[in-house]
Amino acid sequence: MMLFYFIGYILRIKNYFDILQKTNQHYYSTAFLGSICLISIVFCTYLSLQTSETKVFENSYGNLFYSIPAAICGNMFLITLGMIVHKLFPLSKVLKYIGQHTLPILAMHLIVAGWIKGFTYFILDLPLIIYSELWIQLVFVFAIIWLSLPVCYLYDKSKQVLVNL
Repeated sequence: MMLFYFIGYILRIKNYFDILQKTNQHYYSTAFLGSICLISIVFCTYLSLQTSETKVFENSYGNLFYSIPAAICGNMFLITLGMIVHKLFPLSKVLKYIGQHTLPILAMHLIVAGWIKGFTYFILDLPLIIYSELWIQLVFVFAIIWLSLPVCYLYDKSKQVLVNL
């Protein structure tokens, strides 16, 4: 994972994000960002199909010649998609709040995912195989984010209390 942090650091110090932000102010910027988004997801998909599944917890990365560029292309897709969404919905308070709390959500997502899977398996008596369906995975991601937001709110309030002490 340190490799990906390093790549992000290099992109930040080389002002890659500033270049994209300046491009975002031009008239055709949505089309330009959309083309970057489309090209990066096509490359990500192609490269991902060339290697085996990446499982970080099992320390299984497949062929690094394919998986590292696929990860970079996937990140490019997400960054440019985020810029397009920001351009279309610049004042969305919900998206801004989620963006500001990405790291706490990342820290909590495995715990929340375990709660959700435990609830669906033990309470609703659904098999865990349902999580292999794409639409279930999308609902699962949104449920994790939605259930993490109250904890983020409590975290913000606790910071305010500590500052006021």
